[in-house]
Amino acid sequence: MVLGSGVLAATYIWVDEPLQKFSQRYQNKVSDGISGTMDPMGRQKYWGPISGGMMVTGFIMKNPDLQKLGAVSLGSLFLSGGFTTYLKNATHRHRPDRSHLNNKFDGSDPTSIHRSFPSAHTTVAFVMSTSISEVYGHKNRFVSPAAHTVATLVGLSRINDNAHWATDVMAGAALGYLSVKGTATVYDFLGRKLGEGKQRFLIMPSGTLSRGTVNSSLIF
Repeated sequence: MVLGSGVLAATYIWVDEPLQKFSQRYQNKVSDGISGTMDPMGRQKYWGPISGGMMVTGFIMKNPDLQKLGAVSLGSLFLSGGFTTYLKNATHRHRPDRSHLNNKFDGSDPTSIHRSFPSAHTTVAFVMSTSISEVYGHKNRFVSPAAHTVATLVGLSRINDNAHWATDVMAGAALGYLSVKGTATVYDFLGRKLGEGKQRFLIMPSGTLSRGTVNSSLIF
């Protein structure tokens, strides 16, 4: 945690503005094409229903891996979505397409329209890549690198599009990763407590992805 905070601080001081200038200087049709392809991979509105569908399908097909992937990713989308909304509203950071300086924050000013920190696209992408890695990474050594590469490209696409600073992307990646690790730990702990009997633990989020509740129930 301390190391991560140090890296984030160093990026804020020495990398944010130079990387923004570099990305805009060398932005081209190829990088824009890649960014356009990656954009849906960071959209909550797509992954929420997909995660819910995987969870339900896992229960119906009695597939514990698919069930876990759906439950953990959906729960993590809600958890990280709440934190993302809070941080955006608490900092109101200016996006790089609005200011050439990375230190422009409006704080908790409710009238501010600036919501750069953290990158929601990157958070969502890393929720999905970390969830996939958590469930299937130990079964195939190529799964985790492939999933995280796609998530990283989503983050880089936000820099290419001049929508986020590097620190926005790093914070989003960390938030997505930590949300999954926390949710998976709870999921596994409850699974062990319930044992191998007929009982099953069901996590069912409700509301919107930025603000909602998580209901839990036992199925006998």
